[in-house]
Parts: sequence; structure tokens; C-alpha cells
Amino acid sequence: VLAVQDLERASCDRIDLFLNEDYAGSHALFDSLISVMPDSPEGYLGRAVAYWDESLIIEDGDRHDSEIRNVINIVEDNIKERGESAEMYFWLGSAYAIRSGLALMQGSALEGVIDGLENRDYLQ
Repeated sequence: VLAVQDLERASCDRIDLFLNEDYAGSHALFDSLISVMPDSPEGYLGRAVAYWDESLIIEDGDRHDSEIRNVINIVEDNIKERGESAEMYFWLGSAYAIRSGLALMQGSALEGVIDGLENRDYLQ
């Protein structure tokens, strides 16, 4: 089991990589988190955020849509298995926020607003 400090430091490292546009390194580190904690949404959501960030600068940015949209299913499955909790609602709200932003960037205003409302409800 990873210590909380180790997990926080690793999360910062992963975020630094994708913010510095080292997407291959970021994806590899998020994949390693997923392999260590496959039932936790943290790695999946982090990887989706990295894909979303990457999609902002590449010509065919929609190639990562399925990865980003899959995060919601992963979190919902986690809630079914573990039950409702503030932590799971945080992850679910965060996943909807990413999906809302993606929809708005792609010109799907109604979908973006609906996902934004879901995001707000879960984070409240």
C-alpha cells in the first residue's frame, strides 16, 4: 500500500510531466498508478486529464474522447462496489467536469451544460 505522502508526490510528478508536455512520460506514470491501484479512480482520472490537456494541442484532439468519457464509467462502477462516499462523488464530479469541458470545446454546448450541471451536483 502506498503511503499518502508517496501518492501525493507521485501525483505531483505526473501532473508536472503533462503540464510540461511530456505526455508519454505522464501517461506511463498514470498507467503505473493504475497497475498499483486498479480499483481507484485516481489514475484513470489523472490519465484522462493528461489526454485532455494533450488534445488541446494536437490536430485530431478527439482521438482521446473515449478515454476521457470512460472515466465516468470507472467511477460509477467503483461506487457500485464500494458504496457512496464523498471521495467517490469528488471523483465523479471531476470526471463530469472534464467531460463538460471536452463537449464545450467540441461545440456541443447542450451536452457540455448538462455535464456541467452533473459536475456541480456531485461536487456539492
